[in-house]
Amino acid sequence: MIRSTIALMFCFILTAPTYSQRYYPPEARQTGDVWSLFIGDQEKCQFDADSIGTTKFSYFEVMKDGKWGITDSECNTLIEPAYDAIDIHMYWNFLFTQGDQKGLIDTSGLVLTQGTFQDIDSYEAETGLSLVKIDGEWQYVNNSQERIEMEQLVFRKPTEIAYFSKCEDDSASLDEHRECSNLSLLRFVYGHLKYPPTARNDRIQGRVTVQFDISNTGEVLNPRVIKDIGGGCGEAALDVVALMESWIPAQKDGQRIYSQFTLPVVFKLE
Repeated sequence: MIRSTIALMFCFILTAPTYSQRYYPPEARQTGDVWSLFIGDQEKCQFDADSIGTTKFSYFEVMKDGKWGITDSECNTLIEPAYDAIDIHMYWNFLFTQGDQKGLIDTSGLVLTQGTFQDIDSYEAETGLSLVKIDGEWQYVNNSQERIEMEQLVFRKPTEIAYFSKCEDDSASLDEHRECSNLSLLRFVYGHLKYPPTARNDRIQGRVTVQFDISNTGEVLNPRVIKDIGGGCGEAALDVVALMESWIPAQKDGQRIYSQFTLPVVFKLE
């Protein structure tokens, strides 16, 4: 039998894999003066840290001698503790503060952008543009900190994400609305996705990743394939996106904004 299974994400995977045993996420625990990483009840490694901050995407904010850095789930130091503050911004970069400077740094320790910004939303490696907040205004700047005029500001880290739909219960929390939206989107994609005949005949399987922008009125714009597996699978994923009606737009600082959405679609033959 041939079946299509779909995984969705907005900076994280929404559908969890199936495990034969219970899954235990990595967790930092303190015993006396020592911080250790545990998987369930098993100690995996020890951190060289005085304190542990937020944990996201299996990265850990660690403090040593009053400065902050990043380690991974193997207790390996990715970014040396050298910053006044550091935040796990997205799963490939981190927002740091050093004096009056803010910037983004990647998992290799490379500084992507830095300046006297009030806040940073994102950095685009292909264009070298950063979306930053200066004097209360969001704007694009290049690596020389020069303002670059663009037709629209498209945010990657909104205060409130765009929703495919919300829960019928208006009193639901943001997390509950996000879950309702995710489930509704999953059903929509699963209900409309068609396995391409060429991919089926050639036994092509894998994950296609598409991105699109969502306008401040909820319109789906500029759909594109950023990872394809061939056999017409990328086109099939775009066909589903083309059927989507208006979303509930994202918000930033209380205003409706343009935002970017990433949608992986897994094609699997059974």
